[in-house]
Amino acid sequence: MKLVHPDITYQFELSEEIYHTIVIENPTDFTKICQALYEQCNGQEGRFILSDQDKIMAIDKMIYMIIDPFTVNFNQRKILNKLYESMKELAMSSELYLETNEILTKIKKYMLQILAYAEYPITYDKEIDVNGLLKLADIRVEVVYTGMMEKLVDYMKIMQDICNMSICILVNIKSYLGEDELKKIFQFAEYNKIHLLLIESVVKNRSSQEKVYIWDEDSCEIY
Repeated sequence: MKLVHPDITYQFELSEEIYHTIVIENPTDFTKICQALYEQCNGQEGRFILSDQDKIMAIDKMIYMIIDPFTVNFNQRKILNKLYESMKELAMSSELYLETNEILTKIKKYMLQILAYAEYPITYDKEIDVNGLLKLADIRVEVVYTGMMEKLVDYMKIMQDICNMSICILVNIKSYLGEDELKKIFQFAEYNKIHLLLIESVVKNRSSQEKVYIWDEDSCEIY
């Protein structure tokens, strides 16, 4: 896949074997690029274009950003929506279909019994479905990790498995992790076919698997 922007000459060829690092030294340009990508990753219009073999891809369906690893949310709306979809498919599968309908029927019957004892007129949502049952159970992702690197790896795996998103943008991640931890993340990404794009404000800890593009203080491109 390829990520391009009309104001940037360099084209980012995304793959799991090589990851790209954009070093933007000018704070104004750094903020502008990060904000533009963040907005497009959240469904807003923008000038970045993601393509796969000349087919334009929806950025908000394919790319997610980790700007602050401390605030990574394993149970954000995007993840939970996809999780509920998969759980609903499982509940309505041939293996569980009869049991699911039996449970829903019993719940509806139970609600009618409760209403029969009420001393005043009340009503309820008669279309009790699997989504309502899942929300009642408070289905969510269980989070277990021992450190920042493990947390990021778990999050990337969840985004890939549940949301089917395989492109991750990490912002200034080299300020949070050491070389060994970064190497483990790159190895994990390569093994799981996750494409990484790093955005940094300074050049540091360059790897042999890393292609570095620099946008210097004067907004000149170096690569």
